[in-house]
Amino acid sequence: MPVIIAAAALAVSAYSAVEQHKEAKKAAAAQRESSRINNNSQKASDIAQRRQKYREERIRRAQIIAQASASGASGSSGEAGAVAGLDVNTGISTAFTSGKALASEGVSTALQSAANHEGRANTWGQIGQVSNTVFGATGSSLFETTTTTTPKPTFPRRTNF
Repeated sequence: MPVIIAAAALAVSAYSAVEQHKEAKKAAAAQRESSRINNNSQKASDIAQRRQKYREERIRRAQIIAQASASGASGSSGEAGAVAGLDVNTGISTAFTSGKALASEGVSTALQSAANHEGRANTWGQIGQVSNTVFGATGSSLFETTTTTTPKPTFPRRTNF
């Protein structure tokens, strides 16, 4: 009877480990999909921000040119300096936005990698549990050690020298 119970426990344990592994793979796939959607959303947002910055820069450039033309300073160094300053500020802002997007993507990739490794670790843990069940069913264990101790020899005390 104990052999039948041990075999049933082994079968349930193995089935449980397989099902848990399947569900962990599905969870990892869902997490990858979520990460992909988040990255795409972030990229779309970054593109929209860049477009808005360039649009604002073009409007501001037109205002500077119109003001310079109205005041008779068209083509002056002041106009050129103001326009160049717009170019620099727009470039800095765009670079910062792009850097943020790359950092976000890097964090997302690292988190996904960590989740993948955690899933593999759980799989190996399940395999270890199944093997422990097998060894438990056979009445042995990898981690059990039987030690026998030899009693210390006792010698009679000599009291008279």
